[in-house]
Amino acid sequence: MGQRLFEIMAEKESNMCLAADVGTGAELLEIAEKVGPEICLLKTHVDIFPDFTADFGSNLLSIAEKDNFLIFEDRKFADIGNTMTMQYEGSWNCK
Repeated sequence: MGQRLFEIMAEKESNMCLAADVGTGAELLEIAEKVGPEICLLKTHVDIFPDFTADFGSNLLSIAEKDNFLIFEDRKFADIGNTMTMQYEGSWNCK
């Protein structure tokens, strides 16, 4: 995975990563469409999205493949207090 990230960075002549800490999957897909060509990696927290569906992952992957960026799902439960709370109470209810 690291090698692939370096390849993307070389191709795009950039090391831009976007931490897309938004509230819905729809927002994330919209942002990914807009910035995809410019970024190398998109960091997400999909477990907090109230509108998460099975199609979400394939839609995001399609955008990532089209625009050549990686997706990093940031799932850790020792994060910023507000983010951690949203993850525990999100659509996947991790409690």
